[in-house]
Amino acid sequence: MALAIIGVVLLVGAAVAVGFALRGRRRWQAMLGTETSTVAELAGERATVHQLGGGGFKRIAEVTGAAAIGPVGELTSELAGLSCVWFRYEVRRRYWYTTTDSEGRTSRSERKESVAKLSSSQPFRLTDGTGSVLIEPGTLAIDHAERVVERFEPAAQAASTFSLSIGGLTFGNRGNDTIGYEYEEWVVRPDTRLYVLGEANDRNGELTVGKPADGGMFVISTRSEAELRSSAQRTQRILMWVGLAAAVVGIALLVVAAVR
Repeated sequence: MALAIIGVVLLVGAAVAVGFALRGRRRWQAMLGTETSTVAELAGERATVHQLGGGGFKRIAEVTGAAAIGPVGELTSELAGLSCVWFRYEVRRRYWYTTTDSEGRTSRSERKESVAKLSSSQPFRLTDGTGSVLIEPGTLAIDHAERVVERFEPAAQAASTFSLSIGGLTFGNRGNDTIGYEYEEWVVRPDTRLYVLGEANDRNGELTVGKPADGGMFVISTRSEAELRSSAQRTQRILMWVGLAAAVVGIALLVVAAVR
């Protein structure tokens, strides 16, 4: 029975690994199949569509350039207080989790939970020398953004009334089992080079690139297209080999369990 359970778990893991590998393949294929456009080229296509009376402009596009301040102005990151065009932070509580078995013996293990996280969603601009386009990040976590905060604060350093207030959210120490808090924050500063793959449209009256309405690939990264493709292909190969190995071992264990 134990072998059969392990075999099933391995087969499920193999399916998950293959699923992630296929998703990664679609990601780099989408980048490979989309030609990089300048902002001027997108603006020209948009003007042509309107001249021909074709309605709103919309197509999958790939642009590169420098991040620039958007319509709402420069942002200030929540934890580091840095000027930026985009930020994301997360605060995790590290705590002791206690369990009791059937014989009354207790044991504890260290666990984590996210207690606060946020990505700024305000649009910013991308400039490439031919013009500027509005970038709408939504809830997307920008790939390889600059990490400006990475620290741990033990709960022992805080008083019993310890609390945190970030972005209007306040939370306390949640009991004596708290070990401490981990803080991380990432930012994109003005002039940072970006690669963007998404849907170019003018639904809001301005040329914009954002998340595709049909749920297609949406990427904003500080890495180049070549670096992203190489990383995605490498990860895909690893996941496929892991999935294959897990499937072979899982099937073997099920066969052994069946003949025993």
